[in-house]
Amino acid sequence: MMGNGHRERTLSMLDSPYLVEEWGLPTAVVLLSGDGHYWIGLDYRACGRHGEPSVTWFDRDRSCPP
Repeated sequence: MMGNGHRERTLSMLDSPYLVEEWGLPTAVVLLSGDGHYWIGLDYRACGRHGEPSVTWFDRDRSCPP
């Protein structure tokens, strides 16, 4: 699981915007863990910014709708 701070050469949840763009994932997601081909994240698409997100598995090999 990724942390929530910045350390050199270490990914964290704060890198979610970069990783979402890099891997073509939905934009309303905070990534918790993964390796590029798959990710586990908090998915805010249905609930909005202030709602309670679902935990979602994103698999790039099976295609991921934006």
